[in-house]
Amino acid sequence: MLETIRKLKDLIENRYLTEKYFYGLIIRACLILALPVLYIGRYNHISGDCYWYAYAVHKSWQLTHNLFTVWEHSLATVAYYYENWQGTFTSLFFFTISPAAFGEQYAMVVPYMMMGMISISTILVFYVFLCTIFQFKRSSFMVIAVTAIMMQFQFMDSPASGLYWYNGAVHYVFMQGFAYMMIAFSCLFFCSVAQGKKKRT
Repeated sequence: MLETIRKLKDLIENRYLTEKYFYGLIIRACLILALPVLYIGRYNHISGDCYWYAYAVHKSWQLTHNLFTVWEHSLATVAYYYENWQGTFTSLFFFTISPAAFGEQYAMVVPYMMMGMISISTILVFYVFLCTIFQFKRSSFMVIAVTAIMMQFQFMDSPASGLYWYNGAVHYVFMQGFAYMMIAFSCLFFCSVAQGKKKRT
């Protein structure tokens, strides 16, 4: 009996309590939790200030289907709102090119965009800190990064605003992703500068 228990314990330890298995489990859990969010996205639609920020781009796209005209109207809208309403010109630019500006049916891509930005930027910033600076193993880094991504999806203060409402999500979630990327590339730059100084000395 004890021998059977010992063999079972060894089997569990060797097969299920490995770093690789745990890594696969975390990835699967993240995907399972993300699927309902993406599925609901098929019912997404634009609302609120998504209409007037994207109005000029939508109108120019309907009339011309010319990306240069779209670009022109986008920049004109950014300039107008920058002067008359708010100065967040990067967010304003993304407001004007809402997926729904090219057709209401494209509003469904908004949660994909936001979850994609969260995932890519989080993986990048964790890779720089854990693998480049602190020399973690890649498998350990991925477990930590994927757990952080999953937590950001699950504990978001307002998923409706952070994943589905385009303007709200762009202004906070998308810009947060850019902030992560800026931190990651800044750290890489300063690390390369520090290494260059070490080599010279």
